Amino acid sequence: MNRHRTETVGPQASRSEIRDFLCANSDFEPIYRQNRRKALVLARAAYVEMTTRCNLRCEGCYYFDGGYDKTPDVRSPAEWDAFFAGLAARGTRFLYLVGAEPSMVPERLEIAARHVRRGLIGTNGIRKIDRATPFKLHISVWGAPELDTAYRGADAFSKALANYAGEADRALFVYTLSPRNIDDAERTLERVRDAGLKMTFNMYSPTNTYRNRLAGIDTSTSEFFRRSSQSDNLNWDAASLTKARQRTAELIDAFPDTLVYSRAYNDWITDPAPRYELDENGDAPHCLSRIGGSLSLTGPDLNPLKNSKCCTSDVDCSTCRLYSGGLASRLSLRAPDLASRDAFTKWLEICEHLFGIYIYSPDWCAELVDA
Repeated sequence: MNRHRTETVGPQASRSEIRDFLCANSDFEPIYRQNRRKALVLARAAYVEMTTRCNLRCEGCYYFDGGYDKTPDVRSPAEWDAFFAGLAARGTRFLYLVGAEPSMVPERLEIAARHVRRGLIGTNGIRKIDRATPFKLHISVWGAPELDTAYRGADAFSKALANYAGEADRALFVYTLSPRNIDDAERTLERVRDAGLKMTFNMYSPTNTYRNRLAGIDTSTSEFFRRSSQSDNLNWDAASLTKARQRTAELIDAFPDTLVYSRAYNDWITDPAPRYELDENGDAPHCLSRIGGSLSLTGPDLNPLKNSKCCTSDVDCSTCRLYSGGLASRLSLRAPDLASRDAFTKWLEICEHLFGIYIYSPDWCAELVDA
C-alpha cells in the first residue's frame, strides 16, 4: 500500500462536526475564524475570460483545447464597464481574470479594477501589466528557456523575469510541473530567486483533447499538439508522481524564501489516486472550482459560458491536479481534516499556502471586517 495515501475531496464537514472539534480544541478557533473570513471573499468570485487572443501556443493548452477561443470577443469598453459594474452590484468580491492572455487587453483590466478591488490575473508575463491594476499576478512558466520555447513557442520566462524583477509583492511565478520538467525546477527557482521574486507549483493536468490525440482518437492537426507522443508526453504516472513529491519536498527545504508551497499539499496532490470523489459521469461534484452558486464563469462575449463545469472544463476530473481546483477544494474543511490535531494543523498549512499566493494588497486582511 502507498504510504502516502491521502483522502480524496468529498463532502464538506458539517457545522456540528466543526463545532465539536473547535470545542475540544479551542486554541484553533481564532485562526479558523480568520481563515473563514478570507475564504468567504475568495468564494464570492467570478472567473472572466478577458479575450480570445494569445501570444503563445502552449502544448496541450487548456484554453484552446477547451474551445473557448470560438466565443466572440466583445470590443466595446462601455459594455465591459457595465459588465463589471453588474458583478460588483451582485456582490462579487474577487475576480479571476484569465484566458486567453489578459495582458493583451490592458484597458479591460483597468475597467475591472475600478469596480472590484481584489483579484488575480493569470498571465504569461510577456507583456507587462501596469502596477495601477492592483491585482495579484500569476505568471505561468514551464521551465528554462529551451523548455519554454519547445513547449510554449517562445522564451516567455526570460521576458517575464525582466518585466517583473523585484516585484515579489504582486508577481508570483507558477511553475507547471510535468514529468518533462521536474529536473529543471531547481534551475528555474534559482533564476526566480535571483530576480527577487517568488514561485509556486502547479501540476499539468491533461485535457480530454490532449489525451484523445495521444490515443489516436483525435487525428486532427494542431499547433497546440506538436511534440507529444504516446511514449513521450506530459501525463503523470505513479513513478513520476513519486519523483515529483520527493523532489518538491527537497526544493521546499532548499528555497524557503522563494518557493511558496505546502508540504501537506505536496503530499496530497502527488498521490497517484484521483484527487476527487467522482460521480457516475466522471465529474467531481465536491470540487470547489466548479461553476455555480457564488462562482461564475463568463466568456469574452460577456455571457456565461454554457456547459462549463469549471474554468478548465476540458480537463478530466479523474486526472486533474490543477492548483486552482486543488487548493480551493482543500480550503474547505472535511471530516478527515478534523480527525486529529495533526490533520487540522496540516489543513491550516494548506490554507496559509493558498492565501500566500492569492493575497496581494498589504491591507487586504485588515479590510476583511466588511466581508
